[in-house]
Amino acid sequence: MKSPFLLPAAACCALGLLLAACGGSVPATPVATLDPGCTSDGRLVRDEAPSEVNVLPIAFQVYLPPCYDSQPGRSYPVLYLLHGRGSSEASWFGAGMDVIAESHIRSGDVPPFLLVTPRMVEEDREVDFMLRDVIPYVEGHYRVLGDRRHRAVGGGSLGAIFAVRLALQHPDQFASVAAFGGAAVSGEEEVLRGWIDDIPRDQRPRVLIDIGQQDTMLFSGQILMDLLDEADYPYRFNSEEGGHTYVYWAGNLDEFALAWIAEDWR
Repeated sequence: MKSPFLLPAAACCALGLLLAACGGSVPATPVATLDPGCTSDGRLVRDEAPSEVNVLPIAFQVYLPPCYDSQPGRSYPVLYLLHGRGSSEASWFGAGMDVIAESHIRSGDVPPFLLVTPRMVEEDREVDFMLRDVIPYVEGHYRVLGDRRHRAVGGGSLGAIFAVRLALQHPDQFASVAAFGGAAVSGEEEVLRGWIDDIPRDQRPRVLIDIGQQDTMLFSGQILMDLLDEADYPYRFNSEEGGHTYVYWAGNLDEFALAWIAEDWR
């Protein structure tokens, strides 16, 4: 089905294509583990990805896990979290996501990982800025594992809707998608149905939808759940006391969603 938001499949990295053409393979990179003797804390970094289309580069923040700098031979899974309309790349960290990530890494609940929060390009309904600008830049400048299994995407509100669009259009790029406070827009059912139907069953990204009981966007989650049910596509839905806030979303990432995302990283 032709979609107004459909993009060409994201290209593999140039090195991977070259090696494949020559009959070789990309050497495996050790997945980072937390050294029991690690005493340095994780840290937040501000950066920006140049854009070929946008006038300004795309600003983002990235959480680097403990001992990132002292383990130069290790590479890490990555979670991209998109913010909602009217907020910014700092909003997830303003809700304490760096502290949450650090706590779960230190406890061993999740492996060390990078958490990237790009500034949304709200007019880019195809979420092209992620595949064209942000992800290539991050994978070129930070030690992240550039494969589907170790790449996850999530978001809150409009960021959740964009994260779902991104994962369902490009299931070969993301192992899981976590949608908080939103999931789909009324009127896009046929577009979403086409994306879902086109995904081979063995390549379906895992889907988590979490919308608070007092959130007026509950209907948005129902739109996506109806389509997933229609396609016999498994997903996880959660709804508890809470509204359309980063406090609710980050709290559930702390409570269970971060460990759910990290199931692919073990």
